[in-house]
Amino acid sequence: MSTRPRTTRLVGLTALAGSALALTTLHVLEPGFSPLSATVSEYALSPHGWMMNVFFIMLALGSACLAALQPTDRPARQWLLAAWSAGTLACAVFPTDPGSVPTTVPGYVHSVAAMLAFTALFACQIMHAIRTEFRLPSIATMSGVVAGFASSGWIGFGAGERVALVANMAWIAFMIVATARRHPVREHLAPS
Repeated sequence: MSTRPRTTRLVGLTALAGSALALTTLHVLEPGFSPLSATVSEYALSPHGWMMNVFFIMLALGSACLAALQPTDRPARQWLLAAWSAGTLACAVFPTDPGSVPTTVPGYVHSVAAMLAFTALFACQIMHAIRTEFRLPSIATMSGVVAGFASSGWIGFGAGERVALVANMAWIAFMIVATARRHPVREHLAPS
């Protein structure tokens, strides 16, 4: 059997780790941004904004790896993960506007791409919760996403977005690892 799934899992997990590192580093380097009110996308407007693009690109790559690891008899999951990945990548290409209301074309594109991406990933999580053995992690993640966005009014939109984003990143990492249990890769043995 090919080592392609193993490589895909390794690339996916490495990309997710890179995205987490980039976002964490931005929080340290830019203490002027309030994690309660500022969205993560607003870090792109800082002097270290290039790291926000690294975050989005690495998150898109890790998510695309999960899409590639999905069973081919479930194409809707692959398409939804591809939509999430594309939306995340679009967030790197089209920077957000300062504040919570978009005022430029790139800002509008960024906002729409982010909304569509979150919706696609949530739909994918629903599909996993309904049809697979990964029901509990998918429901827990969806609960985290809903709780994050629902609590935005109390704790601030930025904090709620971070809760949802961390829950989604944890779910993607879990699902990449879980594919190793579900579809183990056997070592290719050369004939003797």
